[in-house]
Amino acid sequence: MRIRLKLLDRINHYSIVIFFLTPVFLFVFLDIRSFLLGENNSIIIDEPIFLLLPLALASLFYWLQYSRLNYKIVNTLLSHKEIRSRIIKIANKEEWVIRTNRKNTIVAKSNPGFLSGSWGEQITVIINGQNVYVNSICDLDKRASVVSFGRNRANERRIIEAIKQ
Repeated sequence: MRIRLKLLDRINHYSIVIFFLTPVFLFVFLDIRSFLLGENNSIIIDEPIFLLLPLALASLFYWLQYSRLNYKIVNTLLSHKEIRSRIIKIANKEEWVIRTNRKNTIVAKSNPGFLSGSWGEQITVIINGQNVYVNSICDLDKRASVVSFGRNRANERRIIEAIKQ
């Protein structure tokens, strides 16, 4: 199971991939333009050198960003009420701002300080019977970020450890 993103959130989340694909699109556009205009200044011979690195980096970052949307699944014997109580307790302790608080879904956002190395995280928890789905990604409402310096993993670990107790 993965987090579903709206179009603008998806663009923000995958912006690093778009960044690395920009030169690829530029070279392809220029070659098509040269071909259609009958110009002989095509740079197709040198393109593999200039395209392999951006394509490799775009592929790597796409895989990383795609995998970050996967939920961690935790099986627990706790009641629905106890799970929610523990998640709210962690959110209060960590000073997360709860944005969505529905029966089966809690979405919280962190607002770390300037020196934390992160713009903030979006923590999503879905309770489905005895299964709890946990995910933490860089906050989609703030500047695009590729790294969180371990903060996303730490957020997930806090919730998973509290639920497993």
